[in-house]
Amino acid sequence: MRTSHLITALLTSLGFCAASQAGNPPAVFQDTAWVVSSNPVYEDVNEPRSEQHCRTTDNWGKRLAGYDVAYRYHGQTLTAFMPHDPGRTVRVDVSVRLAEH
Repeated sequence: MRTSHLITALLTSLGFCAASQAGNPPAVFQDTAWVVSSNPVYEDVNEPRSEQHCRTTDNWGKRLAGYDVAYRYHGQTLTAFMPHDPGRTVRVDVSVRLAEH
């Protein structure tokens, strides 16, 4: 019981309202994670062009679809697909919930 009071006090000091009953949603906050790698992902696209004599020709090319990103948060490397280059850091949602006994 004393441990749960300490956890509640810690979460409250961080600005969270800790759930005292199982089943309540976790407290969520944002933090920063370091980007380990960011690799562009391209997709093949066809943008047909109309030419003289009412003829349409294929116009295949590559378009940037987004980035496969690996980021590191508290010793874990995680991955995500992002529509833009994330830069050196990304914002992550972190959730906290009391452990069930």
